[in-house]
Amino acid sequence: MKTGVKLSVRILPTLALLAGCATSQRLAVVSWDQLVAQSAGVPQRWNDYAPANVKIVESLDAGDSIEASKSKFRASCSAHGGVSSPTSQPARSNATTGLLHQAFSLKSNAEQVASGRWKPIESFACVDQVPAGAFLGSIVIELEPAKGSSWPVGRYEGQLTYAFFTQAQVEEFAATYARLETERAQRFQSEARERDERRTAATRKLQREPRVGDRTNLGTIIEVRHPMVLLQYNERYRAISNRPASEWVRVESLSEPSEF
Repeated sequence: MKTGVKLSVRILPTLALLAGCATSQRLAVVSWDQLVAQSAGVPQRWNDYAPANVKIVESLDAGDSIEASKSKFRASCSAHGGVSSPTSQPARSNATTGLLHQAFSLKSNAEQVASGRWKPIESFACVDQVPAGAFLGSIVIELEPAKGSSWPVGRYEGQLTYAFFTQAQVEEFAATYARLETERAQRFQSEARERDERRTAATRKLQREPRVGDRTNLGTIIEVRHPMVLLQYNERYRAISNRPASEWVRVESLSEPSEF
């Protein structure tokens, strides 16, 4: 009896420790909504990342905020039995992550076309190991360094955008940017056709009624003796073609400038 009591006393601290570990592990497993709620930043509706849950942080040391957010995301992912990695890495093995990675590319291209600017982003996906790498969620970190900051080295002031995606949000986000890309391509083709039509019409008028001072794709008309015109070549054309400063050419060879 005494021996049994002593063993019980000895194992009590161990049981308490194990119970404490189990409790800590349970507390570490938070829901997706809790992870978003506990993350840094002020919730905002951000059209660029709609329908994701977005938080904005104005940071004096964005580097610390970024690392803390990535660490929290990795820990939450691991607690749910997943593996966190950049979206570019599991893109081939996970359809949802691949869809998100493609949407980011479309978004970046659209922004560069519209403004000429490129915003650096980091994106990480949490993929379950069982079954077959199911998508558990993703975090996107967009950096908007303040003017004069030292990003990516050292401390800097700037705005951080954190966007959190569930699978349903990824699908909606990807569908939106796929549609916008299709519309952009259609507008580009339509505008190109309109430019070609305007240039064709202007070229026909130029050939039909050439006048002194008219600009062409190769230079400016300085004299007209139908069906010939004296063309003063552009400096650039002269440099690449080794032509004289001016030359008589037939009117039917004239074309409107390509930027018309």
